[in-house]
Amino acid sequence: MLVLLSWKFSLSNRESVRSEAGDAPWPPPPRIAKASMLYGQTNSLYERALRTHARHNELHGYAMHVLREEISRGYWNKLSYLHSLVVQELAKPAEQRVEWIMWTDAHTVVLNPHVPLHAFVPPPDFPTVHFVGPRTASGALCSSSFFLRAHPWSLDLLTRALAYPLLNAPADPFSPPGSGASDPAAAPSLDPDTTMDALALAAALNASAASDDPAHHHAIYPPRAWFAARPAPATMADPAGAVAAAEAAAAAAAAAGLAADAAVPAFGGEGGVVAAPPDGAAADDEEDAGVRAGALLVQFPGNGNGNGNGNGAAKWRGMSAWLDAVERERAEGPRGGGAREATARGDGSDEDEMAGSPDEQSPGASPGWSLHYDRSFYPNVVARFWDGARDARAVLAGLDRVAEKLGGNPARHPAELVRATERLRDALRWRPDRRRELDDAVWYGRWFLRAAEGSI
Repeated sequence: MLVLLSWKFSLSNRESVRSEAGDAPWPPPPRIAKASMLYGQTNSLYERALRTHARHNELHGYAMHVLREEISRGYWNKLSYLHSLVVQELAKPAEQRVEWIMWTDAHTVVLNPHVPLHAFVPPPDFPTVHFVGPRTASGALCSSSFFLRAHPWSLDLLTRALAYPLLNAPADPFSPPGSGASDPAAAPSLDPDTTMDALALAAALNASAASDDPAHHHAIYPPRAWFAARPAPATMADPAGAVAAAEAAAAAAAAAGLAADAAVPAFGGEGGVVAAPPDGAAADDEEDAGVRAGALLVQFPGNGNGNGNGNGAAKWRGMSAWLDAVERERAEGPRGGGAREATARGDGSDEDEMAGSPDEQSPGASPGWSLHYDRSFYPNVVARFWDGARDARAVLAGLDRVAEKLGGNPARHPAELVRATERLRDALRWRPDRRRELDDAVWYGRWFLRAAEGSI
């Protein structure tokens, strides 16, 4: 429990946290490196975007690997380069390896360099999770930024993805042969700005999920706003407006979530059986509200020729506006108010507060992104995500124990047990980022376990 509380509340200074018994400090944050690629014809916006990573890397000591020469054909450069980086790390002695590699496409712009990457990798009690990457609202894989553990499983994943065009017919790209996904429509797939390498990676993840133990799966999909936020088309060239809209949407979603939570009946009732909880799927998660104040980065996917998040020239105008705002804040401080290095202290001083709310600022003004991690929206939503996954695993293990006690043919198990298990397994495997959906599945599983007490 102490380890989990440390992870939840002290991400920014875990090295200095000690147990109540005065033991040695908790283990330091995992070693993380970054990787990206940019080659071919010079693109000044992409070069500027890569430069926004420099301050982040300097503050946290991240090595940055950038592929500058084409090593494969077209889309396959990313997967080939990642494969080579993982091989290089695994060839080192364990104590010298980086533990995680964060991939970011060249169109990602770092907004808040004070956010440490170890905030997003799995806590120590999730040792089998080797891929952490978000999805779009439609369920498509966001391959522009994700984390990959330096592990043999990652090599297998990348090898499978690289082999995809040779081993799979293109007629059915969303459900590769033998994927066995229980809900193919919910599995990572594509959206209009997804590239061929993302298609192959999604197919490899689908195939891997088919053979995973659901309680110890190797991939997990966090909310997109953690490190893959995108501005809405209406605010693509208006950073302050985008942040203001995201904060308003987050507040509305949080209020809707509280109302839904209040409507859930308590355990108990006559005979220990209560009605199913209300459907919270309609309540949007505040984590998916967009580019929030203090967000690590913003993305501008698509090729700038009319597909993807950028609508042709709109992508380049948007990137330019956000880069201008970031560079202005780095040089002058938010809204021209001086340097913001004090935000790294987290000492509770007035200097730690963001100067003004985003909706007070004019288009193009800096929304004041450089918030210390502990003062951003991240600690609550990150802790809640892993707590939800942790609860789901515990309840799923309980349902499996009930099934084991019943023994015999699973087809003869009670329909409620089968329904509760499948619902929770699918939510944990494919949609852990949909907090309300996962909460409802956990509630339903707990309801069955409570109802089954003393009868099995």
